[in-house]
Amino acid sequence: MVDRSDDDIDAARAVVLKAGDSPSGDAWRLEFQEVGGEQCLALIVNDAEVEAGCGFGVPEITEIGFGGGLKPGRGSYYIYGITTARIAMIVAESPGADSEVQTEALSYGGRMDRLGRRFFTVIRDPVENVTALVGLDANRQVVQRIKLITPDMVSRPLESPDER
Repeated sequence: MVDRSDDDIDAARAVVLKAGDSPSGDAWRLEFQEVGGEQCLALIVNDAEVEAGCGFGVPEITEIGFGGGLKPGRGSYYIYGITTARIAMIVAESPGADSEVQTEALSYGGRMDRLGRRFFTVIRDPVENVTALVGLDANRQVVQRIKLITPDMVSRPLESPDER
């Protein structure tokens, strides 16, 4: 999953957090590993690593650190990540077709267990219209909303600060 040097000899081994079959029939799994004190996730689809990354900035920068695997329109679309303990649910918003999943305790027997991190995996049909990721607390109150760039936003010129 993640290359590690001899300095990271105490790094936890990769742990499968969750696995299943996507709506398009692919076998997938989400793996976690702590390397050099960083949180690392890898998305594996049909035994091939599709995407992997470390850092995520939780909680230093954000309450929701995420990645996404596969191109919209080609098989299932995966959105996965790590959250703080406050985030109980993730909603992937899109016009008329929100996807909602509960976060789960990130438990692997290491340092992150004590920090109360949680993780999530949203698997959607191939779509290009996910407009935001929203983290809700246990009372369904919004903790954080992350707007995502959509194809129509890419084709528009950037707005000046006065136009917002």
